[in-house]
Amino acid sequence: MVKSRLVVLLLLLTVVAGSCARATPTPVPPTATPVPPPTVTPVPPTPEPAVLEVNGRAFTLGELRSLPAAHVETDGKAFDGVRLLDLLSAGGVSGEGILTLTASDGYSAELPTSKLDSNSIVAIGADGSLQTVIAGQGKGVWVKMLVKIAFSAGGDAGKPAVEVNGKAFSLAEVKALPQVKVEVDGSTYNGVRILDLLKAAGASSATTISLVARDGYAAEVAVADLNEQSILAFGDKESLNSVIPGQGKGKWVREVEAIQVTASASPALTVNGKALSLADVKALPQVKIDVDGTGYNGVRILDLLKAADASAAVTITLVASDGYSADVAVQDLNEQSILAFADKDALNSVIPGQSKGKWVRNTIKIDCTIPLPKDTVLTVNGKPFTMADFRAMTQVEIEVEGTKYKGIRFLDLLKAAGAADADVAQMMASDGYQGKANIKKMTDQSILAYNDVGGVNAVLPETDKGGWVKFIAKIDTSKAPTEPVPTPKPVDEANSRVIIDSLGNKVTIPKKVTRVASMRSGITEIICALGQEKKIVAVEEMVSGGFSYGEFISKVHPELKGLPAPFAGGDISVEEMLRIGPDLVLHGGLGRIKQAEALRKQAPTLPVVIAHFETLEHYMDDIRIVGQCVNAEEKAETLIKYLQSKIDYVRSRVKGIPEDKKIRVMYAGHDIYHIYTPDTFEHAQIEVAGGINVARELTGWHPEISAEQMLIWDPQVIVMLSGVDVQAVLKDTRVAGVSAIKNKRVYSLPEASWDFSSPRALFCMEWLATKLYPERFADVDIEASADEFYQTVFGVDYTGPSLTQ
Repeated sequence: MVKSRLVVLLLLLTVVAGSCARATPTPVPPTATPVPPPTVTPVPPTPEPAVLEVNGRAFTLGELRSLPAAHVETDGKAFDGVRLLDLLSAGGVSGEGILTLTASDGYSAELPTSKLDSNSIVAIGADGSLQTVIAGQGKGVWVKMLVKIAFSAGGDAGKPAVEVNGKAFSLAEVKALPQVKVEVDGSTYNGVRILDLLKAAGASSATTISLVARDGYAAEVAVADLNEQSILAFGDKESLNSVIPGQGKGKWVREVEAIQVTASASPALTVNGKALSLADVKALPQVKIDVDGTGYNGVRILDLLKAADASAAVTITLVASDGYSADVAVQDLNEQSILAFADKDALNSVIPGQSKGKWVRNTIKIDCTIPLPKDTVLTVNGKPFTMADFRAMTQVEIEVEGTKYKGIRFLDLLKAAGAADADVAQMMASDGYQGKANIKKMTDQSILAYNDVGGVNAVLPETDKGGWVKFIAKIDTSKAPTEPVPTPKPVDEANSRVIIDSLGNKVTIPKKVTRVASMRSGITEIICALGQEKKIVAVEEMVSGGFSYGEFISKVHPELKGLPAPFAGGDISVEEMLRIGPDLVLHGGLGRIKQAEALRKQAPTLPVVIAHFETLEHYMDDIRIVGQCVNAEEKAETLIKYLQSKIDYVRSRVKGIPEDKKIRVMYAGHDIYHIYTPDTFEHAQIEVAGGINVARELTGWHPEISAEQMLIWDPQVIVMLSGVDVQAVLKDTRVAGVSAIKNKRVYSLPEASWDFSSPRALFCMEWLATKLYPERFADVDIEASADEFYQTVFGVDYTGPSLTQ
C-alpha cells in the first residue's frame, strides 16, 4: 500500500514539474492582409433613343408617352398620341409662330401655331412611328414618320399671305399645299397650283377669277384657261406672283394678295345628283338646335333627302369642298341632324350623337345609296333599268368576227336615261371591273348584248376588246374636257438619268421625280409602302373608284380615291394623261403591255416605265425599279429585305416534306373551271407554301378545265379568288367526288390582290401554308402575323375577313 502511494506521489510531482517548465509557443499563422472584394462598376442602362426633336429638345418614345394621352377620330380613322400643344409646352414653345414639321425622308411642311387646337396631335403608331394629325387642315401638314418640329416665333406667323374666295391663307398654309416647279421660256418657278388654292378655299366651282395685286392692279382669268402649270410662284420678300403659261403677261400678276371668284357655275349643294341653290336650301323648314351649349341654325338632312327624292336612301356620303367625305347611315339621322348655315354661305353638317369626323364642314354634296328594285339589271347615272325595260327597246342583232350578238343599242339606252349628249361612258361590272368608252365613236353596231345569266355585256366593235365590259351593273356618263392638250417637253438631259425597266427598255427619267402616274394597283401599293404616296397624281380605275384590286390601298390612303384615272375603251387616254402632266408613267402586267406601247407611240417624250410584278423570280427587281422612279432606293432595299425574310420563313416551315406527302392544290379564279398554271404568280405561291399544283403540266394563263379533269387530278385543297361563294362551290354535284370538296377544304382569298402584284400576295404564301399544313403552323397566330406584316409594309393593321376560317 505504501508502494502504491509512492507511485501516485511520483506521478503528481511529474505533472507539477511539467507545468513549471517554459512553454513552447505554438506557432501562430501570419495574419493575412484582407483583400478587398473587386469593385463592380455599375453598367448604366442603355439610354432610350430619341425619336423626336421639338424646338431643340430631344424626346424619347417613353417621354412622349408620359405626356397626357389624346384620342382623335377624323377622316373615319382613330388616332392615339399626345396633343401638339402639350408637346410644344414641354419643348419650351410659347407664343405665336410657325412650326416646321419634318419627316425622316426630308419632307417638311409649315403650320402656324394659331391653327392648332385640342384635336391637333402627334399620333403614335403601334411600331412607335410618329405622325401629325391636324383635323381641319390640309393633308400636306399630316406629316408621317415625323422626326423634328422646329419653331419660329413671330407675330406675323398667321398673317394672311393671300385671300382666296374670302378665305385667308397664311404663307405657311399656302406652302403646305403640293408644291410644283414649272419652266417657262427658260425660267424656273416654284409655287402652288392656282387650282389647288381654289379647291382648298372651297371654290372649285369657279368659272372666272380675278387676281388682285397689292397695288390694286387686277386681272381676270377664266378658270378653263388654268391647268397644272398655272401657279402662284414664291417670290422675294414672301410675295406670291401668278405664273400662267399660255396667257398674256397681263395676267401674270405680281404680289397677288387676293383671288376673287367673279363667276361660279355650280350650285351650293348637290343631293343625290339634284342641284340646289342656297335659296333652295333656305326655302326648306329651318330649325335651331343646341349641342353642348353651342347653337346652330340650318335645315334637316332628312328634309334635304326628301326634296331630292332620296328618302329611300340607306346610307349617305357627305362630301366637303376640299374632297373630304364621311359616310353616315340614314338610320343614325334624326330631327336634330342638320346642315347648319355658316359664314360665307357655307353649309356644315351637325349630327349630334355621331363622331366629329362625320361633322363635315363646307358640305357641297350629299351622295345617296338607295336600294335598287330587285329586278334591276343596271343603272345609268343612277337610274335603274330592268330586263323588261330592255325588251321594250328596239332589239338588234350584230356579228363581230364570226360571233353573233343580240341586244339593244348602247345609244338607245343612253337616250332613255337622258344622257344622249354625254361624251364618255364609264362602265362598271358586277365584280368591280371598269372600262370607259367614247360615246362619240359609238355607232348602231355598238350594243349591250344579252348574256346567259340575265345581264348584259358591252359589245363595241369600234374599240379594243379591253373595253368590252361584261356583266355591266352601272354606267355613269360625263362630258369630255374642252381645254387644249398640253405638249409634253422632253426630259432635260442635264437633270435626268437612265434606268432599265422589266422589259429591258432603257428609259430616261428625271433625276428628281415629284409626279407619278401609277397605272396598276400593285404598283400603287409599292409606292405607298415606300412612303411616296404624295407623288401619285393618277391611278388606275380600281384605285380611283376604291373597288376590287384597288379597294385596300384606297382605304389606307383615301387621298388616292377620286384621283384621275386616264383610261378610255380599255386603253390609256393620252389626252387625259398629258393634261395630268406626270414626270413619268409606271405601268405593268403582261396583259397591259399594249396599253404602255400605245402611250409611248402617242407621247414619245413622256417616260413610260414597266414594272411587271408578274413573277416571284423578278419581284424584288421590280420593287427596285419602282424605287428608282420615286427616288426611294434605300427604302426599296429595306422593303425587299423584309419581304424576302417572309418568303424564307415560309419555306423553312415546309422544308423537308416528301414529294408524295405534299398537298395537291388547285388554284382557281372566280369559278373552279378556270385555273392557274406554272406560267402564273399563283403557281409560285403554291410552291412556296409547300404544295403541288395539279395543273403543273398545263400552260397558258387561265385555261378552262372540265369536271372530269378535276376528278382525275383530285386536288386535296382548292384555292379561289376573293369574293367567291364557297358554299356554292361545295354544292356543285359535278365535282362532289373531289377530295377538297368532300373534306370542305375550299378557300377563297380573304382580299383582292392576294394572288399577284401586291406585296400582300407574298403574305398570302404564309396564309396558304397554314391551310395546307395546319399541323406545322399550330404555334402560329396567323391574325397576329397579318397585323405585323400589314403594319410593317403599310402602317395599318389587317382588317379583312377572318384568316382562321
